Amino acid sequence: MTNFSHYHYYEILEIDPGASRDEIRTAYRDLCKVWHPDRFEGDERLQKKAEEKLKEINEAYQILNQASTRQTEPPPYQERTRPEPPPRAEKPRSEQDTGPFSQSRRTYAGSARTEPWEGTGKDSIPPLSLIQKFFIGAAVLLILFGVLIEMNWLPTNASQVSSSEPSPGFGGLTVTDAIPALQTTNPQETSTLHSGEENASPAANPSVLDQHITLGTPADRVKAIQGQPDKITDNPLLEFEVWNYGASTITIETANQKVIEWNNRDQNLLIKLIPNTPTDTQFLAIGSSQDDVIRLQGTPDKIVRSPSLGFSMWYFGASKIKLSLENHVVMELTNQGGNLKTN
Repeated sequence: MTNFSHYHYYEILEIDPGASRDEIRTAYRDLCKVWHPDRFEGDERLQKKAEEKLKEINEAYQILNQASTRQTEPPPYQERTRPEPPPRAEKPRSEQDTGPFSQSRRTYAGSARTEPWEGTGKDSIPPLSLIQKFFIGAAVLLILFGVLIEMNWLPTNASQVSSSEPSPGFGGLTVTDAIPALQTTNPQETSTLHSGEENASPAANPSVLDQHITLGTPADRVKAIQGQPDKITDNPLLEFEVWNYGASTITIETANQKVIEWNNRDQNLLIKLIPNTPTDTQFLAIGSSQDDVIRLQGTPDKIVRSPSLGFSMWYFGASKIKLSLENHVVMELTNQGGNLKTN
């Protein structure tokens, strides 16, 4: 590990010397997102530079976090040892044989019998009373009944229902007539829809979002639409989870369990963005609204947020658009792929 001074580590994390642990952690999270190598796909030189920068950031965070921990960590907990109880004194043999089941005379639960019985000592089993025999017999019958039902040797309520006999509960209709056939829809829609439907608002076409994932979709709804993820990676330090569907990923915020980012690398995600208000803009420029971007470009393949820096980056192939998180307008356009609708 490089022998830097603590002051240099503060410079790497872009914070003032003596910053609190929360400030160190916040700066670390922001810089990890800014310098993550995945943000420089397609540029090997910048990816290597980002990897080196990320190593310095990790090193600075570890050093400063350990230093702040040593200053605030309480003394180690000292476990108390409980004194061992004194050994029990064994009862004399005469006292042990004076219980309710002593050999001289036995009294049985639920019975008035107090006659002596012939046993073989301490471990002998007394005869069963009438109540005990009743409960044991009932338990055996219940077990046997359950086994017969499991093996389909006894009819159950479900099997006794005939679909051809009228049921009075349905006004003379048969069971099959009363229960409508369930129709399940499985639309074969592409994951990213770049069509004229982008101009519709969610209120005008709510069924579109019922079958798609969008920003703010709850985690349980993501599973209902996309299915169980192949892998879930928890990042407690950055307070989010990454769900993998093949090479594609969906980022879930830990606090409110909602979608905040995605990367549709395999083009297999059922994602969709719809503008909130209709617009008539024909070209994108600095200052264009987020609704203009969605209407003209459709749903981005990848979204990366940087809350501490106040913007999110939307990727459309090799091109990207930087949007303000405060007022949701375009801050920067990079039409590297030539697919952005700019003038």
